[in-house]
Amino acid sequence: MATALILRDTIASVRLRGAVWAMTAFLLPGVLLAFHVYPSAFGAAAIGFAYRFGITAPKRRPLLAGVAAGLTLFLNPRDGLVLAVLLVAVWIVSRADFRRFASGAVAVAVVAAISNAFLYGNPLPYIGYFLTVVYPQELTKQTATSISFVSFEFWIGLPGMLFDRVFGIAGVAPWLFIAVIGIPAALRANRRVFAPAAITLGLSLLGLSLYHFWEGGYAPPARYFVDVLPLVAPFVAYGLAVSRDWWMRIFNGLLIGVTAALTLVLCAMPSRALNDAFQQQGHEVLAQILGFDPLGWLPSFEATTPDWSMGAYLRLVPAVAVFVALFAYGWRRRGVPVAEPPFAWTGPGPLVAFVVGNVIALAVAVFALSQPWVVDLGDVPASLATRWLPFALVTATVLAVVLEGFLPLPERTSFFRRHFFFGCLYCGNSGCGSDSAGMSLPTASDHCFSNSLAPVRTELSTSRAAVST
Repeated sequence: MATALILRDTIASVRLRGAVWAMTAFLLPGVLLAFHVYPSAFGAAAIGFAYRFGITAPKRRPLLAGVAAGLTLFLNPRDGLVLAVLLVAVWIVSRADFRRFASGAVAVAVVAAISNAFLYGNPLPYIGYFLTVVYPQELTKQTATSISFVSFEFWIGLPGMLFDRVFGIAGVAPWLFIAVIGIPAALRANRRVFAPAAITLGLSLLGLSLYHFWEGGYAPPARYFVDVLPLVAPFVAYGLAVSRDWWMRIFNGLLIGVTAALTLVLCAMPSRALNDAFQQQGHEVLAQILGFDPLGWLPSFEATTPDWSMGAYLRLVPAVAVFVALFAYGWRRRGVPVAEPPFAWTGPGPLVAFVVGNVIALAVAVFALSQPWVVDLGDVPASLATRWLPFALVTATVLAVVLEGFLPLPERTSFFRRHFFFGCLYCGNSGCGSDSAGMSLPTASDHCFSNSLAPVRTELSTSRAAVST
């Protein structure tokens, strides 16, 4: 929700912001939090709403922004960087807003201090994080003064966060690098709105590079970056908007396509998202599907061999070159306006796209989930590919075709959007991709249509009343 509101405030094109919101919600790294419970989703919501109410909203609500930013005091010091950045940004924008923002943050800080004192016997902020994560055994005088969780080797952590092929952003979510193209254009369009987001992203990456466990441990890849996804989304939108050359659009499409393929793999087999330093399970499965790993050339910054650094930094050179090239392209295109595209999609186009999309999804799912490597691994029951998935998708398509005839043109687009949204939302909450996924898909289809049929019921009731009178 926070991402959608930020995009609505900052991006004029409805289709562009809708596409970016969908990528943020349903592609890696954010979508994996539907299967693995981590506080990163809560952090993303707090940071997103704080940024929206304090910076991007047409009518700013600094008190609410301060409360949302203050919630980061319950998380970890890295998320607390957002509170510091927003304090400075709101101070620059308006002194009156700063007082209300600070009041909201202080109120939450008091609650956090009371909570910490009651739970841990210490009112300091983030004390729960240090006791349960950094020093989970015992906080003694010796461990209290140690900073073993900090590593000043940022030349390992920073490139690892960005380019590691298993745990880095480029290795699991290369579509986020479209934001590198959009940063210059966004800052040129509105520096007051986008400068705090850009600074927060930079400080977050820098802070993570100083953390000893920059890869996130035995957890979904790039999960630390999920907290700031709402701030990245507008830059991705600007990057797509200023990419006017055909070859750059193809390159952006490849970044999105590779991410979508890896997302399909890791959502079908969520356990493959969990790797140690010697594993790259998601990429191995992707290589078996495509015949090669399109991201296998990226470096690895895990010290698994004595000479690991030589190979890692040699592979880092082309990755950094691509990064610099993307920024340079965005700098040259920073004056291109972001506006609504001149064409509009009307008529039977949305219905055709919906049917084709379901057919493609069915074909890809049946092909992928019926391969020997899936059967051998045992993560997905065979009935998912042979019975439940075809039944759910065919039922959804037939119902959509029938109901489309009862809808006026303005309602059709919203109907399709609700269909996709509730279907994906219910599948994520009910455990699609796990061993129980086969039984949840038909229920997801029914739930999806029960929610998306609200305008249909209204339309039919109105028509029936008009006929009876």
